[in-house]
Amino acid sequence: MSGGRGRGRRSATVLASLAAGCLALGSGALAAPAAAQAAAPGDLWTYGTAGTGDTGQQVMPQTSPSITGLASGGFEIATQEPGTSVSIAGDDGSGPLHLGMASGTSPSIAGLPGGGWEIAFQANTTDLWVTGSDGTKDWRLGMMPGSSPAIAGLANGGYEAAFEANTTSLWTAGTADETNHSLGMARGTSPAITRLGSGYETTFQANTTDLWTDGSGGGSDLKLGMDSGTSPSVADLATGGFQSAFEANTTDLWTTGSAGTTDTHLGMAPGTSPSITGLAHGGFEAAFQANTGVLWLYGSAGTINTGMAMAPGTSPSIAGLSGGGYEVAFQAKPPPPAPVVAAPVASPVPLPPAPVGARRPLRVKVTLKWTWNHAHTRLMGLRLGRRPHDTTVRLTCRGRGCPRVSARAAGRRGMARLERSVRRARYRAGDHIFLTLRAARYTPERIEIAIRNGRLPAVRLLR
Repeated sequence: MSGGRGRGRRSATVLASLAAGCLALGSGALAAPAAAQAAAPGDLWTYGTAGTGDTGQQVMPQTSPSITGLASGGFEIATQEPGTSVSIAGDDGSGPLHLGMASGTSPSIAGLPGGGWEIAFQANTTDLWVTGSDGTKDWRLGMMPGSSPAIAGLANGGYEAAFEANTTSLWTAGTADETNHSLGMARGTSPAITRLGSGYETTFQANTTDLWTDGSGGGSDLKLGMDSGTSPSVADLATGGFQSAFEANTTDLWTTGSAGTTDTHLGMAPGTSPSITGLAHGGFEAAFQANTGVLWLYGSAGTINTGMAMAPGTSPSIAGLSGGGYEVAFQAKPPPPAPVVAAPVASPVPLPPAPVGARRPLRVKVTLKWTWNHAHTRLMGLRLGRRPHDTTVRLTCRGRGCPRVSARAAGRRGMARLERSVRRARYRAGDHIFLTLRAARYTPERIEIAIRNGRLPAVRLLR
């Protein structure tokens, strides 16, 4: 039901200015606002029989992707991107859908038997929303903050979503029904759902912390204790019935259902949740974050330590593929930032002596420290070298990630305020920052800084 991978962050120093990036998303039912995160986003990765690699798309920190196999072959993934919009990646399209999600929640995606896919998510209004081949809809059903829905394609067409309502009760909504199951869930956890015959089956952590099931196959308390704050996953089996995977209150991975109940004795990262899928040729496979922080697999296709580090606090998602095999999606652990290095910026070429009476060029060393992660670059510090006492500095910026203000400073105190105000300013690839220095009896000096994707900003002196 969820997953992802990560991308690197690097640092350096050059020249700077001020800003907090503004992520402008298109209009629609919901507009996703920009969000600056303390934790670095990781990249969305895939692992499995259809291939392993970095998709190059980033995932909102502390959220997990969801993956589904497609009836036409291949797979599709849904994520919450760092701008808090629903985003997709895979064989049926990639990019943001410009529908705002509740921060810190994760979407769920299901392939539909007739082709295409449908996504369920908690909108930034806290309502349950769906979008995809079967249309986009606000169900106007309030969800518990911090929880995420699940969705399954139904055998006779359409879909059904399961979620924790803002009353903590289990609800389902979709083309099959809209039902309050009147079963209390552990607050802030998320249910799982799978098609079963012509209907569906849900599993969830009850408010007793036991694993429960409810749906076409019947409802019951399985008397199996779950780790607090975690969520189960459920999948239908090719041979009939269903199988669930969950983190037990011992933090071991357990599976239970038509294929039997097993303590795998494989330790999970506390507070994470596994994902399970049925395989086309029989059996099942589960994916989880081990207590080593690495992606592991368990099931009929083998027990595998992939050695791939996951972002802390996130969970993977696994899907069976129509042609056989499986694919996992997860948020990878971002590498630690490289050491910040300093690169002074100044007039690089000595100028010939100025004629008598002409203004001299203003030559001031400007040192800026940057750190960057893919398309986003943050200014960590700005320092001016020796300069005339009446030097004034002006900062402006052009580009989508620029702030709507410019900054100007003069004198020692003014420069100190400027340095503080621009510290940790955030820019986006494609932004251009202009720094202009002026002083009486000197020719002004103007510097342009171009923000680049995954690289040190490019700096040049303008005349």
